[in-house]
Amino acid sequence: MSNLIAAALVFLGIHLFISGTRVRDAITTAIGERPYLGLFAAAERRFADAARHYRACLSGYAETGDAFLQSPLAGLARVAIEVGRAEAAAQLLGMVDAELERTGMRFDQFERLGYDQAKAGARAALGEEAFMGAYASGRTLKRDSWFGKADAIVAAVEAADASRQGRNSHTVAGLTPRERDILILVADGRSDREVAEALFIGQGTVRSHLTNIFGKLEVGSRTAAVAAARRLGIL
Repeated sequence: MSNLIAAALVFLGIHLFISGTRVRDAITTAIGERPYLGLFAAAERRFADAARHYRACLSGYAETGDAFLQSPLAGLARVAIEVGRAEAAAQLLGMVDAELERTGMRFDQFERLGYDQAKAGARAALGEEAFMGAYASGRTLKRDSWFGKADAIVAAVEAADASRQGRNSHTVAGLTPRERDILILVADGRSDREVAEALFIGQGTVRSHLTNIFGKLEVGSRTAAVAAARRLGIL
């Protein structure tokens, strides 16, 4: 289990006091903040979703004048490492520290964990001298530049995600990674609406994927699809 997932489980232990509430619903109800949706997406290695959450959060905080801009910036830095954008990650970390100093804010333990991982990854990829140069330049960047950096990272991770899905499109039974994600949630008893909410897609898209899944597995129902997937070792 990764450190981020372990930290997430600790956090859930504090907030899951409503019986029968699903994990993701409990998180958004308890804290209602996109940085944590980004953190959980990153912990599940859904980096494109994480990047989109962090980018939306950055815009929202900027529009409302909120003092938590460092949180989505740090999240984007961690995502940047995953798509080989170590220099951008180092610059973002410089922005983060400058913002923390300006506001006097501090990270909680979960945000700090992601920040530390991003810093370690950027240092390892760049070397100390290059890291410090990029970090120092990030500290001086104006706010308008933050959004450009964020957009570039979102674009990079979405491109990497699309490429990965293309390479893996001929996995067991021909299921794509997205179809397997949907099948996992269906096996967990999720409805079309709940699957759509969990994956941030429309219900029509879920139904379209299910139709493809049924065809590939040569079944005619959700129950049969789950049974076939388990028989084939997909689940």
